[in-house]
Amino acid sequence: MLLRVKQDSSKILSRLDITAHKRASSAAIVIRWLMKQKRIERRRGPDVLQRTFVWVSVIAWVLFLGSLIAYHYARPEIPYSNFVNPDGVVYRDYWREDYQRLFVYLLWSCCGITLAGVLLNYRRSRRRSDHYLVNLGLLGLISVSSLFAYYVNLFR
Repeated sequence: MLLRVKQDSSKILSRLDITAHKRASSAAIVIRWLMKQKRIERRRGPDVLQRTFVWVSVIAWVLFLGSLIAYHYARPEIPYSNFVNPDGVVYRDYWREDYQRLFVYLLWSCCGITLAGVLLNYRRSRRRSDHYLVNLGLLGLISVSSLFAYYVNLFR
């Protein structure tokens, strides 16, 4: 194959009528150009890293759903009526600390895994045919904004 590339490059160089002292550097440029044109696709479907991105995405979404469940049990109870209940049912008006801590830990772990997956996917995708995992980016945006809202005390 290399011999054929050299023959093709010599035909191109003779057509371009390049002087002898520039021929060596121009030949290297032409050979590189021909090699780019005849690139062989070496990928045989999704590799281990691409499959890992899918599992990272699934794990991150499971952690996010777990944090939503922990948030549901941690927040104060909301009375759904303005009328006083005759049975004297008292609603909890404070956050449960154990579930609140679990909510924050799950949200931080979801955020870390998601951002690591987004960065690895960005570094990995070099070709035009490669695709970015949009759901990881969306989950990263949601988890970062949720953490921001938590630390600004929008939940209290």
